[in-house]
Amino acid sequence: MLSASTVSAQNSLAVHQQDGQVTVFSFTEKPVVTYSDNELVLTTRKTAVQYPLYKLKKLTFDTAWDDPSRIEEQIVNAKFRFQGNAIVVTGCKPGAQLMVFDLKGKKTCQLRTDDKGCATISLNGLRKQVYVMKTDHCSFKFRKP
Repeated sequence: MLSASTVSAQNSLAVHQQDGQVTVFSFTEKPVVTYSDNELVLTTRKTAVQYPLYKLKKLTFDTAWDDPSRIEEQIVNAKFRFQGNAIVVTGCKPGAQLMVFDLKGKKTCQLRTDDKGCATISLNGLRKQVYVMKTDHCSFKFRKP
């Protein structure tokens, strides 16, 4: 028994075939797409379906919002500058978490901004290479001088 629907559904994966047929799999069924030989294999909690690749047109995701008017604009005023052997961060939310990662993804530093949304991150002990600083709202790369 095929648990997929042929109508549109929110939070779903849709398989579009060349003949116009569309089959929709809800994310609640945990669809997993793999490829075997010349076929797309879609497996869910309840079923597995194989599609010859030459019959497929596209895969799409439907993650529509119930109320697009609920989207809120967020203005980020964070500023970063080098000062001596440190980076000074201003304009963040008070108590925001700041993390610094090397390019291998290893966290090298973590701290929170003060009650004014500011922090100073010492670069002492960091090797001269490229790092990524991540805040609650943005991230940026920098090279230790």
